[in-house]
Amino acid sequence: MEERDGTVAGPSAWRVVPSLLWNRGNLGANLYINYDSAVRVVALASPQSEVGSITTVDAQVNWNAPRQGWRVALGAQNLLDVDPPFYDTSYGIDFSRYNAQGRRVYVNVTKSFGAN
Repeated sequence: MEERDGTVAGPSAWRVVPSLLWNRGNLGANLYINYDSAVRVVALASPQSEVGSITTVDAQVNWNAPRQGWRVALGAQNLLDVDPPFYDTSYGIDFSRYNAQGRRVYVNVTKSFGAN
C-alpha cells in the first residue's frame, strides 16, 4: 500500500461495487451499490482531517428484441440522489473523486445489424 492510499491525494482504501443482475426471457434488471470509503486530508493548512465516505445506488431495466436487433434500457445513476461528502476547498467537493451532478436518468437504445 502506497503512502498516498486512503488520502485525498490517492485512491480510497476501499472501493466496493456489489451487484445484482436478473434476466428472464427478453427482460433484465441490474442493481449496483457503489461504496467509496472515507479518505484522510493530509494538507497541513486544512482544518478538516477526513472527507467522508459515500454510498450510491445505480439501477437499470432493459428489454431485448434479439430477432429485430433492438435493445432498450432505462436506468439511473445515483438513484437516491446522494450528495457527495463535503471537502473544505473553494468548491466544497473533491471533483477528482466525486460527481456533483446528483441523480442522472438515461435511456439507451441500440440496434444491431447483421447475424445474431
